Amino acid sequence: MGVNFVNKTISKNQISCNVDVFLVLDRSGSMAGEALENLQIGARTFVEIIAESTGGTSEIEGGSRIGIVSFSSTAVLDTPLTTSVAALNSSISNLIAG
Repeated sequence: MGVNFVNKTISKNQISCNVDVFLVLDRSGSMAGEALENLQIGARTFVEIIAESTGGTSEIEGGSRIGIVSFSSTAVLDTPLTTSVAALNSSISNLIAG
């Protein structure tokens, strides 16, 4: 798996991290339907790439953590900083537009 941007590709084995990251995800009404589905796919892919690049599958390793904040009219902490891929994917899947 890798991330493609224009004509550049970053493969998972090129990522080295030991950081805390918050994904800030838009769940406003304008995100209903395909837009939210695409956001969820992208967020899950990001989590998977970070987990795999740190040597984990069900956990993010190497000292890195990810948290999720979503917003509509206000921001909500959906997942505090964690290493659990399952917890992150659950929060991503539970996002509802509006």
